[in-house]
Amino acid sequence: MTENNMKIDYSKVEEMRTRQSHFAVDINAPRQKVWTALTNEIGRWWPRDLVTGPAVKFSFDLRVGGRLWEDHGKGAGVEWGSIKALIPETRIVLTTDVFPDMGGPARSVMEYTLEDTETGTRVRWSENRFGCIDDSVMMGQWLPPWSYGLEGRLKPYVEGTEMKGGPAVEE
Repeated sequence: MTENNMKIDYSKVEEMRTRQSHFAVDINAPRQKVWTALTNEIGRWWPRDLVTGPAVKFSFDLRVGGRLWEDHGKGAGVEWGSIKALIPETRIVLTTDVFPDMGGPARSVMEYTLEDTETGTRVRWSENRFGCIDDSVMMGQWLPPWSYGLEGRLKPYVEGTEMKGGPAVEE
């Protein structure tokens, strides 16, 4: 019993787990153009159906300690992550807190790296997630939104072809 005679229920204890995910997409464009689209123009290609609310802006604050976030206006929004490492045109490392409705509660370290290829730029994405991870995440069902965002949206945006899905956050 606690001081105020309330009983604490420990009957449901979540198991701590880890999950690593990664993929890469090749984009037929120079690294500088891909970097600009990935960072400064993210709201122009990021799919509206992957935001958590009525976002009017989706952006990176490109500096160590900056954030990736949804702005819903009037002070409301969601912080997706905080930038822990940044090498312009090469690498961004973010830490994120994963809400229960997004497969958590958990902590995640995400990394985007860009490298030159013979035909343009390869964007590599990886995530190391640890915490009370939902079974859908453990089975890999959470990966498709990230591949959809980068392969189905960023790649066609940069290459000037038609993006898959609905409108971007910032039209």
